[in-house]
Amino acid sequence: MVKSSVRERQVFFWVIIFPLMMYIIFGVLLQSEDKPRVAVYISNSSTAEELAERLRRYNMTVEVVEGIDDPINFLKKQAALGRPAVYVATNGNVTIYSTSVYGQMVEGLVERALYFQQFGEFRNITMNLLYVEGGVMHNGTYKIDVVMANVSAISVSRNGTHILVTIPRWSPQFGGGVHYVDLSTGIGSVKVAWLVRMGLMIGFYLMLTVAFTMYGLHVTGFLKRLYLSPKSKYVCLLAVALGSLVLSLMSLFTIAVLTYLVGHPVSVFTNVGFLIAFISNVMFGLGIGLLISVADMRLRSGVTPPVLPTPLFLLLAFLSGYFLPAELLPEGIINVVQNLPTYVARVFAETAVLYELYDWWRFTTAFSASVAILVGGLLLHPVIKRL
Repeated sequence: MVKSSVRERQVFFWVIIFPLMMYIIFGVLLQSEDKPRVAVYISNSSTAEELAERLRRYNMTVEVVEGIDDPINFLKKQAALGRPAVYVATNGNVTIYSTSVYGQMVEGLVERALYFQQFGEFRNITMNLLYVEGGVMHNGTYKIDVVMANVSAISVSRNGTHILVTIPRWSPQFGGGVHYVDLSTGIGSVKVAWLVRMGLMIGFYLMLTVAFTMYGLHVTGFLKRLYLSPKSKYVCLLAVALGSLVLSLMSLFTIAVLTYLVGHPVSVFTNVGFLIAFISNVMFGLGIGLLISVADMRLRSGVTPPVLPTPLFLLLAFLSGYFLPAELLPEGIINVVQNLPTYVARVFAETAVLYELYDWWRFTTAFSASVAILVGGLLLHPVIKRL
């Protein structure tokens, strides 16, 4: 049994190559950095520069800006470009607006910085203090810590030579504390984003169905008969590829029905931005599936199915932000994958559905790339171009 399994190339791939790929992706490419990267914009005020300097200590890209009257719309436009960010309004009450997964972390750091501006950084301070005990004057060395907590008033406690000063988290000096507005996880936003990504994944999932369908038609001799057919080779090949689209549409319809039954917003699937992004992913999936079929038929011989489609699909889904927030990826990887058609289609559809914003220029470039990949897959396929 072991010998027969070892002879199969697919077993070699799934046992050795695939685990190695997963280790490289999750153990190397996605390894966490010491400090998170997030873009923070701070409205100009008397405390802005000092606050910006404190946040930069945590490896954040901080910029003090002026003239932004509508921070919500500003962040939505940044999100449409695939740039989650945080905006800190420091005029009057401190309000933090965020489309980033690091928003709440920034909120805590801003609150900490504001309190340090008010009370100073008192931690692990050693002082010599005079005190009276039993009618006798004593001179002792004490360690003093000042911490923030959910208390209503300042309190002081002593334990031996340790003095702990507890101050309330909310300060009248800052108009009642820091207010946080999360634009990425508002009411229904998480469900909507999840539905958008599920629907779009079905689009480029065609790379699997097309590649395996072409493999099946190839080993059964159907593609050879198709090549000898007097009909247009392009029409026949495209018809075979689009036949796989029916399965994807059935999957999308099933998800839409389940969405309706559980009370989630079905209108996501009728949004113009989502539909156009879905078409882009469909063409991308068809093109990649045909190119995989080209490589499989030209470079490989045997009766086992191709092994590339599944790991390639998973890799694209992870790197394009379908399974996890893309801003968690290292900066070097983001600079590369943010130009992938699947990445741009996701950002375009999400901002269209959530914020009703459309970055047509960036999406048109990705859409054209999907069309080019589909045309390349058609032109290079052995059914069109004889081996």
